[in-house]
Amino acid sequence: MGMKIKNSYLVFEVNKSLYALTSENVVELIWLPELNPIETTYSFIVGYFNFRGTIIPVIDLSIRQNLKTKKYSTNDRILVTSVNSIIFGIHIHEIYNVVQIEEGSLEKFIHKDNSQIISHVINTEFGLTQILNINDLSKFELSDIETKKNITNTFLSKLIGELSEREKEIYNKRKNSYQIQTKTNDYSEKISYVFFRIFNEFFCIELKYILEFVSAETISRIPCTPKHITGCYNQRGDILVVLDLSYILKNIESTGIENKKIIVVKYNELSLGFLVDELLDVTYLTSNSIINTPLDQKHSEKEFLKGTFTFKEQIAGILNIQKIFEFEKLNVEEYVTPEINK
Repeated sequence: MGMKIKNSYLVFEVNKSLYALTSENVVELIWLPELNPIETTYSFIVGYFNFRGTIIPVIDLSIRQNLKTKKYSTNDRILVTSVNSIIFGIHIHEIYNVVQIEEGSLEKFIHKDNSQIISHVINTEFGLTQILNINDLSKFELSDIETKKNITNTFLSKLIGELSEREKEIYNKRKNSYQIQTKTNDYSEKISYVFFRIFNEFFCIELKYILEFVSAETISRIPCTPKHITGCYNQRGDILVVLDLSYILKNIESTGIENKKIIVVKYNELSLGFLVDELLDVTYLTSNSIINTPLDQKHSEKEFLKGTFTFKEQIAGILNIQKIFEFEKLNVEEYVTPEINK
């Protein structure tokens, strides 16, 4: 039998409906900033903003499908996407998870109208999920939106509603933060990373290695194992070892598993779970933004990092997945026995 092809998708929610987009088209996940109104022939383009030096439009998926939308809030997000050199944002309410989906398991979506933005549907762990056709979603033309000045858009005003001074400050601060131009806007040269927290420090892993995120409460303890092994996790019949990244990186054992997360990572056909305190964000990095590992880090921590990056005004370490898996390959199989399946 041939190997089943799996693709990585990011699942999110818009107005109580679930959607998924291929991870390779995800540029960055950001909080909803202040939007500027725009006059277009497309009602589903609700505004635009300056993203890293590029003016990009924002799409409302509900309106795009002739469905009802609802008032926006500071808790909403923008999923910045890229396809065929076109950059645009999708307004979303909730981010869920990165999932692996087999090509053969997708069910073709039958359209009742001319809206072709949904290509397939599939049942994920979160419910019935619609797969976005990113190519059709990006088929719109805007005429020189950078020259639009001092225009009014009553529809955008209704979506945003009356804002408090605090809300205005939040939106404006985000707008100013996101418009800082990066050295390059070529997203083909960028790599997507998932950021997470261990104690009060930040780390990240390349999204391509990640299979899924799971609540740490699913961990089963394994007796007589070393401190760097928290337990095991039953991944739909496959037993995966869960490593305590805190102990591996900092030689400090994690305290409990309540409210923590497991990042399931795959490298060279081997899968492991990494216990972390909190998942933070998904964003892109360029090679120019990565710096060498600081010399003042502990040897054990430095050994498993391949660089650092400034994240939310703090230094985040980039995990060297290869070294972690090479380290664990010498130890994991020795401790995991058939007893854990009982």
